Amino acid sequence: MAHELEGQQLDIPYTHLTLPNLCLFEFDGEINYLETLLPWMTTPLLEKLQITFLPYLSTLTGPLPTYTFPSLLQFMRKADVLGFSSAKFLFNVGRATVWVYPREGARVYVFYLCIVCGPFGLQVSDMASIFEDLSPAFSTVDDLTIDYRGHNPMNEGPRPVQWRDLLRSFNHAKTLHVHGVFAENFSRSLLSDREPLPEVLPELQVLECPVGCDASAAFTTFVHARNAAGHPMCLILVDPPGCSPTSTDL
Repeated sequence: MAHELEGQQLDIPYTHLTLPNLCLFEFDGEINYLETLLPWMTTPLLEKLQITFLPYLSTLTGPLPTYTFPSLLQFMRKADVLGFSSAKFLFNVGRATVWVYPREGARVYVFYLCIVCGPFGLQVSDMASIFEDLSPAFSTVDDLTIDYRGHNPMNEGPRPVQWRDLLRSFNHAKTLHVHGVFAENFSRSLLSDREPLPEVLPELQVLECPVGCDASAAFTTFVHARNAAGHPMCLILVDPPGCSPTSTDL
């Protein structure tokens, strides 16, 4: 029914609503409907924003439709309580999710975004496209985690440029945690001919990756090159983390 109504001019009066007591706003649906809805509502006490983008059936194996998000960005900027400090991405089979927290170590997120889409590379590309528009709202994020749960994506993982497009929205990150079997695929985004790319996370101070990671040599090269260039940072090797955030953590 929604598809039948799309594009039709309905004779329905629009009324701007202020929801003074709303603390949680949750949206599950197609991207364009959210952008249509948000300009008509104000939520002065919003504490948590949760969004799941459901794709058109025709885009389950292709990129998201080309949309911009001016209304979502404006909506987030008006919600002053949505302070962002730590972001955790999880790429999984058929979906990509990010939880954003008000501070590192917080157990309750204030922003959640999930996109239902296809392969790993497509997930990263779609997230990069969304966060390109939303990046002004995430300029305060200084702790970034990227995780992948699935088979080793060496032959079908994201291209380095797709990773760089995503990382560009978090240029003020000071700490990066890389988890999962995709680390070698990810490490290619940091170097060009064994030289660090200056536009990739220019303020990074700590890079954390799993012990025994196949990409540890590439990460070590990146850290040494950054240090030699006068941008001190360190590499920390850690045991593989436990499972992704559970309902009790969120």
